[in-house]
Amino acid sequence: MPAIRCKPLWRIYWPYDYEPPSYWLEDKSKWGGAWGYNTETGPGPAIPPLESLKKMLPKEHLWPVDEFWNFHAAGERFKDLSRFNEAMSATYGPPSDLEDHLRKAQAMAYEGERAMFEAYGRTKYTSTGVIQWTLNNAWPSTYWHHYDYYMYPADGYFGTRKAYEPLHVRLIPANGRSGTPRILRVSSKMVMGGCPGRRNESGPVRERAGPRSKVKGAIDFLGMNSQFRAMLASAERREDEP
Repeated sequence: MPAIRCKPLWRIYWPYDYEPPSYWLEDKSKWGGAWGYNTETGPGPAIPPLESLKKMLPKEHLWPVDEFWNFHAAGERFKDLSRFNEAMSATYGPPSDLEDHLRKAQAMAYEGERAMFEAYGRTKYTSTGVIQWTLNNAWPSTYWHHYDYYMYPADGYFGTRKAYEPLHVRLIPANGRSGTPRILRVSSKMVMGGCPGRRNESGPVRERAGPRSKVKGAIDFLGMNSQFRAMLASAERREDEP
C-alpha cells in the first residue's frame, strides 16, 4: 500500500495580543489567520465592564489608564495595554473619558472575537478547529476572557455567540483585504433523520453539513446582487424555525 501523505494542519498558537479583524482573513503564508488547528488563540485584551473595574481598581485610578490597569494585565510582552490602546486611537479615535474608552474597548472585543470565529467557521473543514484563550479569568484581569472574574460577560462573548449562531450570514472580502466582496452563509446545524426513501432500521441518523453534503445550507458563496436583502430575511426566518 502506498504511503499516505497529508499536509500538516496543526498550528501551535498565537496571537495573544490585539489583531485587527482583517488578520483572520489573511492566509497567504499559512501561518496567520484561520489556517490550521489552533490549540489556543485570541485577540488579546478584554476590558471588563465598569461594574468589574470598580471592584478591581481604586476609584482615583479608574481613569485615565495607568499602572493600576497594567497591574491587572498579563505577563511578558502583555504587561500593558499599549498595543490595544494604540489600535483604539487609530480606529475609533482617542477616548475622551472612561465611558468613551469602555464603549470603544467593548466594540473592539466584539469585532475581534466575532471575526476570529467567523473566519474559522469559513474554513472549518480544512482548519478543523480553534480553542479560545481563554474562557474566563482566575483573577480580575484586563486580558483574555469571555466573562471576567466577577462573572460579567464582555462584548467578546456576544461577538462569539453571534459568529456561532446556527445559520450565520457574513460579508467578507473574497481575497483578504482586497477583491470582490461576497456573501458567505455558514450553517452549523445538525440534521436529524432517516435514510431518504427507505426505512432506517437503526433509527435517526446524525448528518453533518459538509462541502460534499446535500444538507441545505452547508456553505454557499453568493455574489453581491439585488437579492441580498431578501437572502438575509430568508436566513433570519430559517434561524427562527425549530
